[in-house]
Amino acid sequence: STSMVASRAIDVLFTSHSFSGYRLLPWLRARHPSLAVVDYVHTEWFESHMYGGYATMAARFTDGIDAHVASSRALAEAMVREGAAGDRMHVAHIGIDTAAWDPAREHRAAVRAALGAGPATTVLLFAGRVAPEKRPLLAVDAAAALRGEGHDVRLVLAGAGPLLEAVRARIGAVGLADHAAVLGELDEATLRGVYAAADVYFAPREIEGIARTLYEAMAMGVVPVVSDVGGQRELVVAGTGTLVPPHPGTVDAYLPALRRWLDPAVRAPAARAARAHVVGALDARHTVA
Repeated sequence: STSMVASRAIDVLFTSHSFSGYRLLPWLRARHPSLAVVDYVHTEWFESHMYGGYATMAARFTDGIDAHVASSRALAEAMVREGAAGDRMHVAHIGIDTAAWDPAREHRAAVRAALGAGPATTVLLFAGRVAPEKRPLLAVDAAAALRGEGHDVRLVLAGAGPLLEAVRARIGAVGLADHAAVLGELDEATLRGVYAAADVYFAPREIEGIARTLYEAMAMGVVPVVSDVGGQRELVVAGTGTLVPPHPGTVDAYLPALRRWLDPAVRAPAARAARAHVVGALDARHTVA
């Protein structure tokens, strides 16, 4: 490592989510005192029960880091609380290319028809890793509950993960087989079409930094109903969707918010506001800047 720094005349070292990298920083800085170190962190959660998490670890090595960059204000504040130097802390949201992620470029009606949704159907979309911390089974239960109340709802799940078969089984068990589409992992072009066909993005997650899928959904004008965790509130501001406390994590906690957005007349201005918020403050241009 040190020979590479010297032989290539490296001025800036970029680190991110590396346990060994953080531990090497004191040694590297001792050997190369003029080397600038910039660190980027986008989650605290990973392996936190074993190591304290990447954000915590970066904060503990703040003396060897010249600039901290976090993917949300919430994460930046948490890192400062853990000991990171506040005067070296910067926030750069992940952002998204809103020129590419634009619902006007997609064929909404055709994709909705392919998904089995009628003109008056509310398409409820779960997009992301189908894993326990993302709570995909709550999406199934929510769709079943709404249909039980007489609402024309169709559930679409996009993504793969360890709970995929459990999701399929739950769909059958609650009688949603004719009212749900499990799409698995999708390429980006197909996924954009699915977002364009959706009405409500539902992410009842236990933990999150800011989900990339939340950027995608809001950029595509899909109204979000998401858990109020991590930095999600930095995207879901007033008039763009609904934040729900993540605990106790029961389907009943999310149903009032979901019911609110079933009415197209209520949903339409929020969909426009969601896209406008991402385009105006949180797209890729702002990240690069």
